[in-house]
Amino acid sequence: MPIRFFYQVSTLQFFPVVAKDTYKTWKDLDGQEIAVQGRGSGTEAIMVLAAKQHGIKYKSISYVPGSQVRGLALLKGTIKATILDAPNKSYVMKEAPDKFLILPLGELILPGGINLDSANWIGLIAVWLAGSIAGAAMGLLLGTAVPPNRISVAFAIVLTPLIFTGATFYPWQALSDLRWFQVLTLFNPLTYVSEGSRAALTTLPHLGTGWIALGLAVSLVVFGGLGLRGFVRRAVD
Repeated sequence: MPIRFFYQVSTLQFFPVVAKDTYKTWKDLDGQEIAVQGRGSGTEAIMVLAAKQHGIKYKSISYVPGSQVRGLALLKGTIKATILDAPNKSYVMKEAPDKFLILPLGELILPGGINLDSANWIGLIAVWLAGSIAGAAMGLLLGTAVPPNRISVAFAIVLTPLIFTGATFYPWQALSDLRWFQVLTLFNPLTYVSEGSRAALTTLPHLGTGWIALGLAVSLVVFGGLGLRGFVRRAVD
């Protein structure tokens, strides 16, 4: 199970892939059509935030469910720009390495990079420690609430939304134009770990440290309490 879990995590990386003969940079996508997973999906949020970051506006956004479907559409030439997960990005680049280009997302995730000279290492360790315990509590809750023969399916269902709504691919403040999505991320403990890490390592705008601490504390209490309750019930049964 741990090996499968970490493999699933490793595939939850996303890459904007474009036809090299048509686009070279993000600016080239100004006024062009792109394809994403679906309306309100994490892939749409990433591409919309990238457009805002680079000062461009898409002509239209097509909704094509399935990263594999979008990858095959790229190879067939029916779409020119999309966002793919790690396995399908690798497949497309292997099949036609000279035809496609991967646009960078680094400036979206950490604009300006990391300045370790002013890093708050104690704060970073505290955030990671609290986040690790909260993550363990979530795992305990999931493990006691789901039958053992369905746990792998549960991980697959829970993991993707958890990553997408955890402010890992974008700063929380950058979601100001997607207010509903910004509010949704506040219910995800990973958001407070991501924002706490940004607060400790960068000078970027981020959630206030008080809100980060509160979010982590609530996550520990809620998921820890529910996880222990499920564990006791499972042990008694």
